[in-house]
Amino acid sequence: MTKINFARHFYAGRSKPVSAQKLVNLYAQDEPEDAKNIVSLIGTPGLKSYLTVGNGPIRGSIEMGGDLYVVSNSNVFKIDSLGVKTDLGAMNFVSGNVSIAENGTQVLIVNPSGDGYIATSSTLAIISDVDFPVASSVTYMDTYFIVSEKDTGKFFISAQNDGTAWAALDFTTAESDPDNIIIVKAYNDALWVFGEISIEVYYNSGNADFPFEAIQGGKIEKGCAAKLSVATENNILFWLGDDKVVYAASGYSPIPISNYAINKQIEDMVVINDAYGFIYSQEGHDFYILTFPTELLTFAYDITTKLWHQRQSFEEGRWLVNSFTSIFQKLIVGDFNSNNLYELDLDTYLDGSTTIQRIAVTAPLFAEGKRFITNRLRVDIEAGVGLTTGQGSDPKGMLEFSDDGGQTWSNERWVAIGKIGEYKNRLVWRRLGQSRERVYRLTISDPVKTVISGAYITSKLGIE
Repeated sequence: MTKINFARHFYAGRSKPVSAQKLVNLYAQDEPEDAKNIVSLIGTPGLKSYLTVGNGPIRGSIEMGGDLYVVSNSNVFKIDSLGVKTDLGAMNFVSGNVSIAENGTQVLIVNPSGDGYIATSSTLAIISDVDFPVASSVTYMDTYFIVSEKDTGKFFISAQNDGTAWAALDFTTAESDPDNIIIVKAYNDALWVFGEISIEVYYNSGNADFPFEAIQGGKIEKGCAAKLSVATENNILFWLGDDKVVYAASGYSPIPISNYAINKQIEDMVVINDAYGFIYSQEGHDFYILTFPTELLTFAYDITTKLWHQRQSFEEGRWLVNSFTSIFQKLIVGDFNSNNLYELDLDTYLDGSTTIQRIAVTAPLFAEGKRFITNRLRVDIEAGVGLTTGQGSDPKGMLEFSDDGGQTWSNERWVAIGKIGEYKNRLVWRRLGQSRERVYRLTISDPVKTVISGAYITSKLGIE
């Protein structure tokens, strides 16, 4: 019997026979050296129903003053810690996610059309100041709201502590490259100005005429392909580059974090400028989630292990999640095609009321071109986690294999994970035939806890 790495990350390469490895709704976790296996696969969090808000979809959210502000369809809602909802009013409806920032008393919301709105704890109003530009993004830093002007290289600042007041001359132009600004983002006490082909970093100099000045040496020769891909949290900054590579900031240097397989996936996409990203932390893992709405794909980068996996809601292609806010000691997310708010919860095994399908595809197993006969495959999984009734009361794992690198697959083979209390159960498949190379695909669709702690194979060399 030989221990195998069942799967570790997403690496479905240009050539499937080279690697068709994939994790969907599972992520790898490094374990101590004295654990049963040094890597286990953990099921991603389910979406625990929290509230319904407005008509949906959920287009953005933010925390201010201990309350949650949510844009649902055209309306803006304030939600307190008891779940009490206040409809603050309606914006002009434009499809797509909003850009949003807050200063402690005001939430400034930029619609995809470029108009801006100010929400307070009790009101919502359009910014009527004629000097407010047609905006593409907003951030907040050092008492100022800062907005980028659509299809230009300019960014403007508000009056101090007041997002309703703007002056025609309170702007500057990013000058290192003559490209349009995609988004402005406050990060680590600096203002990052993302252009189409470059990035400039500014600091608050205190200058009375205009406080933000470019940092010497703060130019980055990478642009941004999708404004809402830019995400910051816990001193981390990520974005989708203009070259279709995902980057993290290290000082003023862009560090590629996407592997070749992820790069290939993005390269093959037609629409990437609507990509949306956010960062969240849960049980010692920090995840950067990057969704491509038009392409119906969601990838997740585990900052802790530096490995990628896929998130996917059943029959949606992409993950349902379209907004994120950490508040009320919960991780609250919004649905891209309904009015649902959910809580990200590792002890919930459905996306709302929908099945979560977890898939692990192994790296290729081969014997240097020789045929081998597989007598037995054992996958160790946390067993005895079945539910008392309904789907999941007798949970099963489904195995398929491919001898051509994932081009075609065998018939399905189902094995019981174990009803509630059957803690000693293991997933075992026998008489799996012979091949020169082999890829296995394990699928679990029952709404039960999923933790895979190891995999073992019994095989012998066959005739050449």
